[in-house]
Amino acid sequence: MQVQVARWGNSLGLRIPKDIALRAGLREGVRVDVEAEGDRIIYFSGSPALCPRRSFKGNDPGGNAPGLRLGT
Repeated sequence: MQVQVARWGNSLGLRIPKDIALRAGLREGVRVDVEAEGDRIIYFSGSPALCPRRSFKGNDPGGNAPGLRLGT
């Protein structure tokens, strides 16, 4: 599914469709960490201790951490 990137103040924003937000466990007001990895945007929710990819960067090539990957 494609979504359009829009300007939001000095930043850029994406509207995440409801069905994708539900599957990813996102809801309004939840804070997430966002990282760029190459041409992908990855979000992480929860504690860094619960996310092996955040705790040991580069050691989890399977992407077994909770998160949403966007990119081509």
